Amino acid sequence: MSLETEPGRVGVDGCRGGWVASSAEEPILFFQTFEEILEKYEKKIILIDLPLGLPETERDLDRSARQSFDVQPSSLFSVPCRSAIYAKSYDEACELNEKKTGKKISKQVWNIGPKIREVDTCLRASLGLAKYVFEAHPEVCFCILKGGRLSYSKKKPEGLEERLNLLEKFDTSARYRYNRALTDYPRRIMARDDVVDALVLGLAANNFTTFQDGITNDDYGLPIRLAIPNLQQREKSANVSAAKCC
Repeated sequence: MSLETEPGRVGVDGCRGGWVASSAEEPILFFQTFEEILEKYEKKIILIDLPLGLPETERDLDRSARQSFDVQPSSLFSVPCRSAIYAKSYDEACELNEKKTGKKISKQVWNIGPKIREVDTCLRASLGLAKYVFEAHPEVCFCILKGGRLSYSKKKPEGLEERLNLLEKFDTSARYRYNRALTDYPRRIMARDDVVDALVLGLAANNFTTFQDGITNDDYGLPIRLAIPNLQQREKSANVSAAKCC
């Protein structure tokens, strides 16, 4: 089984300093804004570890993904409604989300609100970007590559090694690019697991399908879908398949 790579397709993960981007056979890159990524990879497929598509209700996608993929349930959190994402305070976000979905939100989810808003603003300003930008989840991708739940947390050395070993089965340059990124960028802006997450999304961007359930577009028309690796058997000389846009 092989998952061939195609230059230009990219996996993106948020980091403390901005964004980490991984594209096949290229060094890991750091960007301060998502807009810079869109300029660098214009009309290229982008898989990003961030919720895209924000309805004013609970997303069916999140619940279905927890049921369908063997990952820690906490790693697939329920995405707040749009009003909560754009709330002015954590207390207001909890109040709005509870009214809309019956649930408050965690501080962890609230803390990534600025990045969700940053990407959402770009997508709403140019709805055509939905042809190229897809929500994805590193832990789901690793689960599919392994064929089951991973043994260790990505925050532990054993977990990083487990994920790097999986990546190397599909991308022989993965460990080299991981080590180079750690040399090129300090941990204060880019953590080790940020690099590993970007690597797996960059790998998945070369051959993926989409998982959807329930409401498939928000009120702005943005798709609510999850890009997942498509590990169909293929000849070594086969071209990378085009993404299925459901």
